[in-house]
Amino acid sequence: MQAVLRIDSTPETVPDALAAQGWRIWNQDADSEDDWHLWFRCGGFTRKEMASARLHQRVNRIAGAAGVCAKDRLLRAMSRLRMAYGADAYGFHPEGFCLPSERHRFQAACSAASVPVAPSDPSWAVRDGLWVCKPSDLSRGRKVCVVRGPGDVSIDQGSVVQRYLARPLCANGYKFDLRLYVVVTSVRPLRAFLYHDGLVRFATKPKARGAPM
Repeated sequence: MQAVLRIDSTPETVPDALAAQGWRIWNQDADSEDDWHLWFRCGGFTRKEMASARLHQRVNRIAGAAGVCAKDRLLRAMSRLRMAYGADAYGFHPEGFCLPSERHRFQAACSAASVPVAPSDPSWAVRDGLWVCKPSDLSRGRKVCVVRGPGDVSIDQGSVVQRYLARPLCANGYKFDLRLYVVVTSVRPLRAFLYHDGLVRFATKPKARGAPM
């Protein structure tokens, strides 16, 4: 039986890749609601759409996943887990705040002395007075900046601020990040598959000694 892909506003990469594996595209005029096997879209699905799926059908979103996909919601979730299970398990991210709702806490942290997030690991030492600010709903590094306090952050847009790491891991002097791809097919029980290929993105210029970025 040929697998059928239903798509909404999806990049051509997805149908092209599945077509190469023998899939065909669902046709709204010729096919019924029972005929598709995977419904793929860039946006989210409504509860009604998820509830109406048959046992043989899957969508590419997990209900409630928005709770960890936006930067501010992810930070709140990580902070709750750290409070519940301790820094030994969830102390791997720098201290941060969601703005503007936690503006007063951010101000208090700016006034207090800076301390390492994980004293046993010198690479986690933070730099006094510097914070990285990222808009909650943007990606690809857009509008990311380094600030020194609430006065440097616009209150018109939701943002996340985290302490700046003084000694980030570099490759031959260049800052970098990793992008790995994981498919989560079940939350309870948790079942995830890590794709064997990933991306490494390097800065275009070497990090100058003592420079904030």
